[in-house]
Amino acid sequence: MTETNIKIVNFGENLHLLVKEVVLESEGLNPKQMRAVCAKLRNRYRVAATPCGNSSIYVPIWFDFPEVHINIDGWLITPKVIKNSIKLEYSNSQHRKFIGDLYKQALFFEIQKTNLFWTIENESNRIFYENKPFFEGRKRGHEVNAFRRFEVSELEVEGVGLGISVVISTSFFSTLSIEEFFEENKAHDFDRISLRQNEQKGTLLYVTPESSTICYFEKYLEGKTLSTTKGIEVKGKYYETPYQYFKERYPTADINPNDKVAIVSFKNMEIKVPVPAKMLYPRVMNDALPAKLTKMAAIEPSERKSYLENNFWNKFGSFPFGKRLADLNKNYYVPHKDNCGIIRIPNFIFGNKSILSSPQVINQYGYKIHFRQRMEYLEKHGCFFVPPIIDGSELFFVLPNGIHKDIVDKYQKDITEKIKSYTKTEIDAIVLSPYSGYLEGVYDLKNNYNPSTVIFVFENNDPATYFHIDYELQNWKLKRATTQELIYKYKKLDQPNGKKSWDSYIEMTALGVIQQMGCIPYVVDSNRFNYAMHLLIDVSEERTHYAISLQIWKQGMVFPIFPSRIKRNIGGKETINPVLLKDLLLELFKNHANEIKRYNIANMLAFRDGVDCGEEYSAILDAVNELKIQNILPNEFNFDFAEYHKSSRKGIKLWNNYRGEITNPLEGNYLLIGKNTAILTPTGCGTLTQGTSDPLIIQTKYTQPDMNKVLEDIFLSSQFNFSSPKVAQRLMLTAKRTDELLQEKRAQEIKRINK
Repeated sequence: MTETNIKIVNFGENLHLLVKEVVLESEGLNPKQMRAVCAKLRNRYRVAATPCGNSSIYVPIWFDFPEVHINIDGWLITPKVIKNSIKLEYSNSQHRKFIGDLYKQALFFEIQKTNLFWTIENESNRIFYENKPFFEGRKRGHEVNAFRRFEVSELEVEGVGLGISVVISTSFFSTLSIEEFFEENKAHDFDRISLRQNEQKGTLLYVTPESSTICYFEKYLEGKTLSTTKGIEVKGKYYETPYQYFKERYPTADINPNDKVAIVSFKNMEIKVPVPAKMLYPRVMNDALPAKLTKMAAIEPSERKSYLENNFWNKFGSFPFGKRLADLNKNYYVPHKDNCGIIRIPNFIFGNKSILSSPQVINQYGYKIHFRQRMEYLEKHGCFFVPPIIDGSELFFVLPNGIHKDIVDKYQKDITEKIKSYTKTEIDAIVLSPYSGYLEGVYDLKNNYNPSTVIFVFENNDPATYFHIDYELQNWKLKRATTQELIYKYKKLDQPNGKKSWDSYIEMTALGVIQQMGCIPYVVDSNRFNYAMHLLIDVSEERTHYAISLQIWKQGMVFPIFPSRIKRNIGGKETINPVLLKDLLLELFKNHANEIKRYNIANMLAFRDGVDCGEEYSAILDAVNELKIQNILPNEFNFDFAEYHKSSRKGIKLWNNYRGEITNPLEGNYLLIGKNTAILTPTGCGTLTQGTSDPLIIQTKYTQPDMNKVLEDIFLSSQFNFSSPKVAQRLMLTAKRTDELLQEKRAQEIKRINK
């Protein structure tokens, strides 16, 4: 049976809560200031408070509101009780948000009472860390501590009641301070563990006697101390040296005039400030973990459930929300069979219309066989679609000097043979003379050969090299590889599993190359899709760019089409300018007007990756209406709209509980938690070798589609894992394409700025 990490508050939809309504008398408060008032009440008076109107809040009825004045952003606010007894009922849809927020805050207070957890001040108040690391690095010969991290969320489970979910993850922090890294000549280690070599600033934990705060590394002041660094001004008061400020601010702390200094920045603060370097500890990114520690980042479903029960819920006894509020059901929420299920893996079509059938045995064993057969079918039958111009085309290999000829010969031979097996065509492999500098290899290609497909191997010492090659060879179909990885894989050939690792490396490279050539390895029968077209809109993390991606695939088409576009996001906000988005949509649709008309594309499933900001739907609607007027879209064309959440805001996990054995769900498991909200696990036990399946959350908006059809299309599109067919892909193809576009653009922008 499908089980979740959600616990339901007792009384279900009959739950109620008595509150007082308090008006905040002031000159006027915006929503951000209202939330700030509630936060001050929580921190100062330990009372749950939630905004309920333009200037009002709800607090539990038993709280005796003090006569106080609260200062927020210079505004003097006077709270005044206007209603002494209001009954909030969970059965009333308008009350659910308030009850959920107050219960969540009550749980936070109980968590704090245990003194078993710590928090990060400028992180979400839903996140807690166990006081003691479960892995103490210095005792184990490592310089990393591992902490269990708990993230608490409240959510509505339709027809059931108020749910509380807790997600466990692992956070890693260095045991060395920034001062130790730089004073002990380990600056390169800091760059590595914080991924600064990938142009990230480095995330730090700033630990003071009062709190822990996240900040970002700017630079280390070599030779400077707290007493020799220039003065600073804090809240209108000037200090001649940082030492004077820190000694006054933290009189009990071990702060000395000769302490070293680092410059850091804080989120939402424009200025950069000096702080004692010994108070800064790098957060270690998972991608930078030592090999022996990587498995700690992945928590198996059985371990997750056990740890959650023993190290979290059991710490609060019978009253996790306090004695005045309802208790939790002791069991985890198990959805009714009508609200959950599995979307079957479809048939796959390869070259010569050869069909790999959907797994006949719907279990982990049956799925493992199916995923293994995908590559077997590709090698045996070839790609579903191969552009005719590939036959006899040239594939160039460009490598630096210093790589032994035996490595070059094997690399070229194995890749070429693999590509031939996938495409069933002849490829002319050309290995250029080794270059002494990568620009020499670039100019050799540009000056002496016509643009074709190239595998360019380069030294990964300067991050900018990657993008210089890309820029110089923008007319070529380019696949990049690094010298370091190539030599590493080759040297491991004689070791256990070395040949398997090499074959996998060659396979992944060849799959990347054939995609550059325009090949489509396989498809899902177009009849399985409920929507002939998918559209996904995404904004970069820095909000500097936005991308859109289409999937067009309908019966009668020779092959599916996957066009994408990326544009700079004017204004740098999460909301995309609707006029510019509309123009980009018009451009993309007009470029494929012939296909739309020829195959009568009459419906579309549109997604906003992340939270919809309102303008995107309007832009799509305006574009569709204009395209209908221009006869590019048929009059009967319609579309549905949904939010596509790669990161679960409500921290929901699913697992399978079969007679007490806890395992990951199968790929395609889903859970409906409301009419417009669903959970989908595109990855699962068929190919997931460690950790717990990371689900997607889908929320439909503005239109009322059949959620089962929406989920089916998302799962089917996620099967287009052309880069690694042997494993399940978490993202649908349009989401993967926009992700890749935005990530590459971000890196290019960083390189441009740093030149």
